[in-house]
Amino acid sequence: MAEPSAVAAMAQSCTFFRNLINRPLDQHLWRSLYLARFDDPRATFKLYGGDPDHFPWSSELKQRVRTQTLLTRHHIRLDNLNEETQVFIFHTVASTIFRSPPVPLLRESQDLEWVTRVIGQGDALRYTPRTGEAAEYQAQLRLYLDMTYDKKDSDAAQVARTASRSFIYDLRKYSRANLWGPFLPGSGGRVNWSHLEHIYRVMAMNIGEILDLFDQMIPPVGLDAVRAYSAPRSDPTSIKDWAGIEGRWYRYVCFMDYRDLFAFNFTAPPVDENEPLNNSILEDDDFQEAIRLIELNLRVTDALPCPTHPHRPVLRFEGWSKGAQGNEARVKGMVFMTPDNQVRWKFVSVYDGRTQWSSEGVQIGGMASAVGVMGIWTGANHLEQDPVGPFWLFKVKDTEDSE
Repeated sequence: MAEPSAVAAMAQSCTFFRNLINRPLDQHLWRSLYLARFDDPRATFKLYGGDPDHFPWSSELKQRVRTQTLLTRHHIRLDNLNEETQVFIFHTVASTIFRSPPVPLLRESQDLEWVTRVIGQGDALRYTPRTGEAAEYQAQLRLYLDMTYDKKDSDAAQVARTASRSFIYDLRKYSRANLWGPFLPGSGGRVNWSHLEHIYRVMAMNIGEILDLFDQMIPPVGLDAVRAYSAPRSDPTSIKDWAGIEGRWYRYVCFMDYRDLFAFNFTAPPVDENEPLNNSILEDDDFQEAIRLIELNLRVTDALPCPTHPHRPVLRFEGWSKGAQGNEARVKGMVFMTPDNQVRWKFVSVYDGRTQWSSEGVQIGGMASAVGVMGIWTGANHLEQDPVGPFWLFKVKDTEDSE
């Protein structure tokens, strides 16, 4: 099979070949070129409401070829590229990971092999854009690629965790505008990937410090765990439970001592609301952040039409949660698609008939991914001084599956 670059060169040779290649009567040529190098995208395309018969083979292949060229040419530095080109690179690689084939349909992924190869040859993760759309797409990409529990001992990792704690526990970050969760303010629920990256960094390092205690109870990480339907007991053909809700889950939650949280937020706050809070409490050698493991069992109770995503109804669910101390709560919530085609989880915890905690999270990667859901918990009434904290929810095998 010819290289796409050779086909592109032929298209430049004369009008006949240019029209034949760039304005074909069908997509056979571009489909063949695409499938010779990447996974068949039609199953994933259909998951998100696309028509498999109208997949844009030519434009998708050209985007990946251009991205590979930009990332693997050593004389090209990302910091010398304009923001539009940076957005193009980060979005192309992140979307390649996000749309890799569902696990039950294909065990080995050419898409993920390509991602690993081109990222390893470039500086896409080493360079950090300051702000804007490029920073958001790179945060999404880093979240997919950088998942590990192996960095807790480095000084740089500790500094990074302190910065992420400062972001997460800053109560000014939560309001109706961002739905009290990791969403862009005023966006109607579009994901804030920078916020999610802070959540991941804190949760992963905190879990990494207790691996000896919970080595069999940790969330899966790695590119394969980001793929759709990689979680236990998830079925890509199911409409009733397209999000893989039903079954057994573990949930890690973290929180500060409320006295520390209050002091961090309300002791000499900066005049400028855009200025960061004083980190001295978080940097103190005696500072401690608690982590708790909770078990949940969930079931779908209803499916309601979703006008923006007709192929993915809003799923309502209920269940129970139980902590290590035996304190039980009723859990109820819903799962639905965001405007940017991510999977949003929204649920509350009810103790003795009283709704106490509210949680907002995002499925990391494809639908029903093994990595699970990361997000923020806070008081159900969203009062000004309610506590907040990060959580990581992931599905595990049912008890009978483990035996």
